[in-house]
Amino acid sequence: MKTIYKYFTLGILGIVMTSCNNGKSLQQYFVDSSNNPEFITFDVSSNILSIAEDELTPNQKETLHSIKKLNVLALKLDDSNESFYKEEKEKIKNILSSDSYQEIMRFNTGNARGVVKFLGEDDAIDEVILYGSDDSKGFALLRILGDNMNVENVGQLVEVIQKGTLDQSQLGSIGKIFSEVK
Repeated sequence: MKTIYKYFTLGILGIVMTSCNNGKSLQQYFVDSSNNPEFITFDVSSNILSIAEDELTPNQKETLHSIKKLNVLALKLDDSNESFYKEEKEKIKNILSSDSYQEIMRFNTGNARGVVKFLGEDDAIDEVILYGSDDSKGFALLRILGDNMNVENVGQLVEVIQKGTLDQSQLGSIGKIFSEVK
C-alpha cells in the first residue's frame, strides 16, 4: 500500500512540475515593463474603440461588446536605447512564440511589421494580442481582453480597426505608432 501511495504521489508531483510554465507570460511582461520609464504604458476601457456600429456585421458587434479592456505598451526607439529596444523586442518575440498563442494574421508594410495572436479557443477567445514594430520608430503591443470572442470576428474587427475607425486622438502620441502600422 505504501508503494502505491509513493508512486501515486510521485506521479502527481511530476504532473504538477511539468505543467508549470517557467516562461514569462505577456501579462507579467506588461507588469514588469510598467515600472520602467522607457516604456509608455496605459490601460483603457473598451470605449476607446469609437467604431461606427452601423459599419459592423452582427457578429462583429457581438465581438466588440465582448471586449472589456485594452492594455497598451510601447517603446519609442531613439539613439539612446537601441540595444534596449532590441533586447525587449527579443523578449516579446520569445513570449509570443509560445504554443499558447495562436496566430490570426501577420502584416508587413515595408518598415513596419506585426502579428495578431490570441489565447483561448477559436470560439472562446479571452485575449487578443496585436504587436507591431518598426526598427526606425519602436514597437507597440496591445492586449485586448474580453470574454468568448470569436477568432473569425476578431480578424474582421482588426481589419475594421486598421481601416482607421480607431479613435486615435484618445491614444495621444501612441496613436501615431498605430496609425503607421496600417
